[in-house]
Amino acid sequence: SHTGDEYDGLFSINNEGSIVYTLDSAKNTRQSNCSMITIDAEELNTIYIEAKNTNSQPVESSIMVKEVAEMELLPNSVRNSYKVFDGLFKELDGALISRAEREEKSLTANELTYGEINFVHFFPLLKLLFREGDETFWDLGCGTGKTLIAASLCGFKSVCGVELLENLCKAAKEVTRKYSAMQEPQSEFKVRCNDLLKEDWLDADVIYVSSLCFAEELV
Repeated sequence: SHTGDEYDGLFSINNEGSIVYTLDSAKNTRQSNCSMITIDAEELNTIYIEAKNTNSQPVESSIMVKEVAEMELLPNSVRNSYKVFDGLFKELDGALISRAEREEKSLTANELTYGEINFVHFFPLLKLLFREGDETFWDLGCGTGKTLIAASLCGFKSVCGVELLENLCKAAKEVTRKYSAMQEPQSEFKVRCNDLLKEDWLDADVIYVSSLCFAEELV
């Protein structure tokens, strides 16, 4: 992904899998041109980056590689929201809570497979979706409440979640209680332990549901 206000070339990937940045010197009117690409290299051992100038005008270029945490790439406003979010969930293991209850109750349905959002990726997307006038956010299968806190930080006035597993629902209620006590409540929270098909969520302006493990009949 490219970050920055503007750039003077085109990023592509060649047949060998190298990332290629082609500079258009006709557009490069600045004395100093600097573009940045961000690569999620967590599972990559080797990355090849090639800089190519297709114009007749000589161009001096260099490639600098810097390892940064994802949070460092976020705007300050988002970074501050992440600090609040991280403080609430740092010690909360939703996967462990989910697995323990499913094993205790012998629940094997695929749709109960635990998953959760990555705030760094989810929050900017939610900000893009949010429009002034949006009032109500619903998460169908809210787990420990990560999306609920993100939605509140985004600006939704009414934030609602439904979760089938009782212990995950309890965790989500406790997290939203702690969040409301930390600062001026930005949202009114409603968290219910119920089957999402039996819950009335028709008042939603935005609905989030992760259906990757849902059975076809449920989708």
